[in-house]
Amino acid sequence: MPKPCLRWLMLALACAGTAHADDSCALRQPPASAGAYVTPGGFLLIHPRNAALPDDYSGCKQVWIMRAPGNTPLLMQLQFERGTRVMAQVFDGRGGAVPRARCAANDTEGACAGLAGNPLGQLHVPTWPRICAEDAERPECAQAPE
Repeated sequence: MPKPCLRWLMLALACAGTAHADDSCALRQPPASAGAYVTPGGFLLIHPRNAALPDDYSGCKQVWIMRAPGNTPLLMQLQFERGTRVMAQVFDGRGGAVPRARCAANDTEGACAGLAGNPLGQLHVPTWPRICAEDAERPECAQAPE
């Protein structure tokens, strides 16, 4: 078995036997604790936020597009092991359940190109409280994202 396949098999077996404290890999909708990330086109919701992420975090990080309240299709699911991204699944952002691409940590071609340099592909992504996506005038929204 080639080394990349062996690594994926080991990761799959490790994940199958490990329940993450916040069950982040099973999320399909953003929880209330998701943070707001501002883009030129609108908001993304990210869970878990930085405050819940130790540098050696193992689990999933989800990124959703906030189209409207209740309309938040999944854009990306990142898998981390001891703080290092080992996998990313990229969705079409329109609600499709099947990923358009699965990227190992070292993939640099096709749909995976640029993921390593993209801030959304990192463990720590500064976000504002989710309420800031709906009410930017709140005092906590005037602070720097954390």
